[in-house]
Amino acid sequence: MSSVQSLKKRYVVQTAYLLTAFVLLNYAFAQDTSLSTAMESITITSRKISQSMLEIPYSVYTVDNDEITAKNYRTTTDIFRDVPGAMSQKTSHGQGSPFLRGFTGFHNLFLVDGIKLNNAVFRSGPNQYWNTVDPLSVQRMEIVMGPSSVLFGSDGIGGTVNAITKQPNVDEDDPKFTMFVQGANASNLNIQGLAFEKSITLDSAIRVSANRKDFGDIESGESVLPNTGYDEANFDIKWLHQFNEGWNVTFAHFLTHQQDVPRTHKTVFSVPFNGTEIGSELARNLDQKRQLTYFRVKKQELSLLTHFNAVLSFQQQDERRHRVRTGDRIDNQGFSVNTIGLILDSGVTVNDLGILFGTDVYRDSISSFSSSNIIQGPVADDASYTTTAGYTELHWSARNNLKLIAGLRYSHISTRAKQVEEPLTKQVISIDKSWSDLVGSFRAQYKIGASSILFAGLSEGFRAPNLSDLTRLDSARSNEFEIPSVNLDSENFVSYELGYRKRDTKASIDLAVYYTNIDNQIILFPNGEITDNGEIIITKSNQGDGYIYGSDISYTYELTQHISSHFGLSYQYGKTKSIPQAGSVLTEDYISRLMPLSGQLSIKFASQRANWWIEPQIQGMAKADKLSARDKTDIQRIPPNGTPSFMLLHIRGGYEFSNQISLNWAIENLFNKNYRVHGSGQNEVGRNLVASIIWEF
Repeated sequence: MSSVQSLKKRYVVQTAYLLTAFVLLNYAFAQDTSLSTAMESITITSRKISQSMLEIPYSVYTVDNDEITAKNYRTTTDIFRDVPGAMSQKTSHGQGSPFLRGFTGFHNLFLVDGIKLNNAVFRSGPNQYWNTVDPLSVQRMEIVMGPSSVLFGSDGIGGTVNAITKQPNVDEDDPKFTMFVQGANASNLNIQGLAFEKSITLDSAIRVSANRKDFGDIESGESVLPNTGYDEANFDIKWLHQFNEGWNVTFAHFLTHQQDVPRTHKTVFSVPFNGTEIGSELARNLDQKRQLTYFRVKKQELSLLTHFNAVLSFQQQDERRHRVRTGDRIDNQGFSVNTIGLILDSGVTVNDLGILFGTDVYRDSISSFSSSNIIQGPVADDASYTTTAGYTELHWSARNNLKLIAGLRYSHISTRAKQVEEPLTKQVISIDKSWSDLVGSFRAQYKIGASSILFAGLSEGFRAPNLSDLTRLDSARSNEFEIPSVNLDSENFVSYELGYRKRDTKASIDLAVYYTNIDNQIILFPNGEITDNGEIIITKSNQGDGYIYGSDISYTYELTQHISSHFGLSYQYGKTKSIPQAGSVLTEDYISRLMPLSGQLSIKFASQRANWWIEPQIQGMAKADKLSARDKTDIQRIPPNGTPSFMLLHIRGGYEFSNQISLNWAIENLFNKNYRVHGSGQNEVGRNLVASIIWEF
């Protein structure tokens, strides 16, 4: 057995032992808690059905609207800085992409009200598309760690996130307006939003919301970071009607428009950090426009069915990039993706056996353009990408305290593209490809007393190559340029997990240790050629066998009725096969942008009248010096010796003036630390005073 394999085995065995010991000690000294109290914890819908946290054998974290507004999260990506096992990387402040258990980009799945945001143009590395979901429209964010391919299919390898948007209230007889205003000095932001909500009849209601966000150039711990600001506008409307006999119908529309979002590290405006290099372009700005419209019909308990859910959706995503280089060289490129989706799911219960089943279909239609290429834009032009799948999941209450869950999903994915540039001949080619796979999952959950569970599981993951894998013709990392690779196959993953969860009136505990085996992953490597602009040409192949393992802990404890504490800690380690330079053999290398040891500690004080609160928080991340070969060449974003460690102190608070008016404030990065999250293209905000007011009338 190799030293690496021995280290992995020792880590898993020791962590499992410590986890088991902790559970047994906790159970031995735990006070009795009634089942009704324990089961009052929030329910999770990311598993297709509503379930208590004590019924889910997965690592699950939730962030509700109260926490989103209390912590003044700037973007959706910022929410993940407080999630165990997540790293909130930002290529720029308008282009964030969280890493979940070591994976980012198209290896993580984002849902909006259960509808896929992911489409066929998502890139392998960090991308900006999660930032097109407005956090002010979100009622609750549910994060399920690890593969979810059985229920949701391709993409959910590192984790699956479901953003559940705000619902209109049919009991709101009088018109209700909510005004939101937020400002900050160092992050230089200004947000104004207004929402309207009212019941139309006894059975229906409507909610309309709009906001404008002005993100100016931010100030780091040392200086102003030029060319980092942009503008954003959001609009959403949702109508809900409750028919007789429990039928619910929902119509919703969401629109986000971001203008001139800069990718600063590529430009001469970038500010070097610990040896990073400045870009050469005079400008690189992106416009993003995303629209989602859906119609949902839902009913609980329909004849023999436990529920029925049908969703028809249409989503449009437009991207435009404007680039200015030296010598008055200007180019523009972009794409448009139109996605039609259909979701059907239901279930039945037979004695102690619950059966969940469903199907989903998504079809992406893609057009692209480039002012410097008549064949295609950043991805293939005149293309389609279709995913069709069916699944079933069995829930069996084997004994009073033991629950087993097993699932299967069959997926068929096909793509056709008429306009692709062949890398060698520079001529037009077309592609017609398809992939099929059957993946499974098995989970076991054992209830310890009334308020705790121990769970374990094995989940397969599957991701077929998308159009970004197959046809990307665009710049990538620092000084890299991707070319089409049309003969790729699907990637496969197997994840093993052991976890413990507790929910009672005093404590909330989540512990997990996991190991993910990576097989046939698509890797990017240099082919030895250079573009006319001096960029290294990057191609791809299915040779990335490897692994990643780690552990997460989240612990919240109520010290008194008015004082609570929270502690979180995450560790990851992983390697995969790569080709570090043109012509070299396969080499075992670190996982790219591997998250270093990270943690946080906070104590929250609330008044007896519950009209004010204050929460100091310490947040830290160790030095990220386990660099892959491509990390070492990403010279505009990652320092030569790795990204330095940092320790931050934030102080947040809130005050409720009345039932209608509340204030949330924060002093972030109190000691004005100049720091960068590993893999990001620019530094984070320095000492930052943030304040927001919510006024309901």
